[in-house]
Amino acid sequence: MAKQPSSSQTTSAGMPSDPEFAQMEKETFEKVSVTLSAIDRAVSAWNASRIKPQDMGERIERLRRFQSSLNSWIKEFSRVKSASKERRLENLGKFIEICYSYEYS
Repeated sequence: MAKQPSSSQTTSAGMPSDPEFAQMEKETFEKVSVTLSAIDRAVSAWNASRIKPQDMGERIERLRRFQSSLNSWIKEFSRVKSASKERRLENLGKFIEICYSYEYS
């Protein structure tokens, strides 16, 4: 379960403090980077395989769509690094949407 910021770490609008927010962004970026590396390895192994079961092919296609979405998110993350906290929070929300859509697709 995610750690909730203490009241001293949040702003009056319920937003995390700047250091807490920066930490959330850093951890999210690291998780995306690790996930993209794992997807790259899985897709490479699939591409190198001579035997490709059809049910696995569907999973690999799903992974490729997820990979594409995460790559787009990383690019957007780089663009909004110096934007307002609200814009950066919106981008973190997009990450959650990407994960949710992968989970339930």
